[in-house]
Amino acid sequence: MHEISGLVNDAYSRETNGGTSTMKKLVCLLVGMATMASVSMAQTNVLSQNAVGYVKKTIQPGEFDLIVSPFEKIDGTTPTLSELLPDVPNNTNVLLWDDVNQTYNQIQKNFLGQWPSDPEIARGTGFFVQIPASAPAAVDIYLLGEVPGATTWATTDLSLAEGFTMIGVPYPVAMTVESSGLGDAIPNNNSILLWDSTGQTYLQVSKNFLGAWSPANTVIEPGSGFFVSLSTAGGATYTETAPYAWPDN
Repeated sequence: MHEISGLVNDAYSRETNGGTSTMKKLVCLLVGMATMASVSMAQTNVLSQNAVGYVKKTIQPGEFDLIVSPFEKIDGTTPTLSELLPDVPNNTNVLLWDDVNQTYNQIQKNFLGQWPSDPEIARGTGFFVQIPASAPAAVDIYLLGEVPGATTWATTDLSLAEGFTMIGVPYPVAMTVESSGLGDAIPNNNSILLWDSTGQTYLQVSKNFLGAWSPANTVIEPGSGFFVSLSTAGGATYTETAPYAWPDN
């Protein structure tokens, strides 16, 4: 645990010129999702095939959260950083993970409210957000969009690099590690790192030589990002199946 946690923390420390990080409680609530849309047509009610939803994340001043958007954009394009975080205060930091170089890329919203770069961040890609310590109060971030349909997005593939990859479940549903597709993607004697809001460090969930996860039945909340630690040369593919029948677009 300490070896893996230290590696990830050291990578961040290098990117921030030796600065310390205080990662606080991850608050992830699937606050709402459109449930049914009725359209009157020739006196017939038609159930909509689409749904929109959002996940609310609350981050305290000076603190971090590891998040991921489980939604599609309505227009089908890939959202950019500024679209995912339109209302965060100036001097907010974002840490994106570079799978190839195994290090963070830091992007800060400057005092003019501009991002120096605006990369696309696809559904299922994790990233850290740090609200500036000067913020007067906690900041609510709403990750929102179209819920991936069970027909169009029956499955979603995410690439796992050898080493560390920062991702999240690509559907807005809570699930345990065992009920997810991670077990099929991650070989025995590898692990994932969730954020532990109590200990302010990573919670390592390991798959032992028998293929059992420990701690067992660890829940991954909607919108929660995590690291996969993988020793497989050439990486692997994590395939998640839509855990619902509706929306079915």
